[in-house]
Amino acid sequence: MVAKRDDWMSVEDFLALDRENLDQKYEFVDGKMIAMAGGTVNHGIIIGNLAALIRPHLRGKPCRLLSEGTLKIESASYLPDIMVTCNEKDITENKTYVEHPKLVIEVLSPTTERIDKRDKVLAYARCLSIQEYVLVSWDFMLVQKMTRKDIEGVDKIRWLDEWYNPGDSVELETIDLSIPVDSFYEDVILSPFEPFREFKKRNTP
Repeated sequence: MVAKRDDWMSVEDFLALDRENLDQKYEFVDGKMIAMAGGTVNHGIIIGNLAALIRPHLRGKPCRLLSEGTLKIESASYLPDIMVTCNEKDITENKTYVEHPKLVIEVLSPTTERIDKRDKVLAYARCLSIQEYVLVSWDFMLVQKMTRKDIEGVDKIRWLDEWYNPGDSVELETIDLSIPVDSFYEDVILSPFEPFREFKKRNTP
């Protein structure tokens, strides 16, 4: 479950906390600290797989991978599972957070799926450096990639949605890397695929 603390503070106050000594990991939205539930085993394995695939590809390049690093967007703070930033300020300034990633990956979980698919899409759209937002299902092989498409001359943002299944490869254009969907899920034990899982969840009283 996601729990909220009642103490209001500014994002600067939150980022100034010694977060390593907090009782658990928190995101920060609307002036409140939001406690993050621990991930499943599958969740952790997928994050490890992605870090192991992406990090060597970035070696020798002016980019950095952060696993569960802090992302500041305006007056909020998030903990994406994977980020890649190539911004000089993010890399050279000794801060506890980044502000300009170009790739963000979230591995879904039962407690965060709706937030990652709804609230964070809106939040990450406000961070203009983010060009790709990838959502990885935790319980069956399915990857969604959202690519930012700015509409020329119009102050609007459009996300291009692409879906990848077993046997496909996810093209991460921001870092020029192709990853097979099967590699996302190496060593992950998955439940049998239920094609109408989302429909059942929406219609459960």
